[in-house]
Amino acid sequence: MQSGRRLNLWKRQLDFLLEHSYDAIIVQDDQKKIIFTSPSTERLIGRKSGEMIGKDTLTFIHSDDRNELRTILIKLDSAKKKSLKCKCRIITNSGELNWVEAKVTDYKQNQDFSGFIINIRDINDEYEAEKQLSLAELKYRTLVESTSDGVWHYDLEKDEINWSDSLYQILGYDRNEDIKPSQIPDLAHLFDREKVLKGMYDRVYAGLPYEAEFRIRKKDGKYIWVRAEGNGLKNGKGEVILILGAIKNEDTRKKVELDLELNKNRIENIANGINGVLAGHRVHPDGKFENLYISSGATEMWGLRDEDVISDPKRIWDLLDESEYKILESAFYKAVDQHEKLDHMYSFTDKKGE
Repeated sequence: MQSGRRLNLWKRQLDFLLEHSYDAIIVQDDQKKIIFTSPSTERLIGRKSGEMIGKDTLTFIHSDDRNELRTILIKLDSAKKKSLKCKCRIITNSGELNWVEAKVTDYKQNQDFSGFIINIRDINDEYEAEKQLSLAELKYRTLVESTSDGVWHYDLEKDEINWSDSLYQILGYDRNEDIKPSQIPDLAHLFDREKVLKGMYDRVYAGLPYEAEFRIRKKDGKYIWVRAEGNGLKNGKGEVILILGAIKNEDTRKKVELDLELNKNRIENIANGINGVLAGHRVHPDGKFENLYISSGATEMWGLRDEDVISDPKRIWDLLDESEYKILESAFYKAVDQHEKLDHMYSFTDKKGE
């Protein structure tokens, strides 16, 4: 009589907890028969309590996973451990398979109840995310072994970075030198740095694919053009935990493109019959400014020979007042940085003082 009252009290307390539990809870007696299921069990498995009472829990587990749960029950019988966990697939009422984590707790020594309580947590999304991560890592290893591109991956949880040999060769570093992902924006050319940083934080760290072309500084200080691609991979909680990336040396192709564009613009300028000085300039990745050609109009406009201007571009700037020079310089580099047309009016003092 007294034990019955205790059992009723215990069941009322348990009912309250089960009603508000996110996990499914199955109570199994020492004969391995289900005697109770929580309301959340129906949400997870799609079966009402009446369909499960009196049956073995293993009935609702995929046949390939039953041995693992059966082994846990045997271990709890023979070991001093109170509870053990395993991952398995449950069969829903519609026949679908869902991955869950089952925690089995031994209550056979309890004076009011003898059996097991099984807490079941849905990990289907986590399992799918882990599977995608494993697949991505496999693709990454395959890529590393078969490409000349510089490939890398960054494990955010372990804070571990791995670079392929090709990446070290592209950037000119030794294999034993560490290159952290945070260094990549710093190695980018000053004009490209903001674009690289924005791409990394707006896309890669948000789990989105990223692609950019920019100039990067090698160990010897020289800059080369590269194409970078990356993608952040998320776990089941939506957190980015792994970043995969690749860097390809595009220096030769990019310089050919720039030269073609330069020649195209030069031809267009000549064809349009522009009066005055025709000039072609290049700003190198290291910031060095170079005049590629100056037309004969340099003598008429500035009083300078074209060969003098090509050999020493500063001769032009020396003709400008400091205030005019700063305005022109700002407009010039803005146009270069943003790949826009430069259309700027300025004044200078020639050799005659006019």
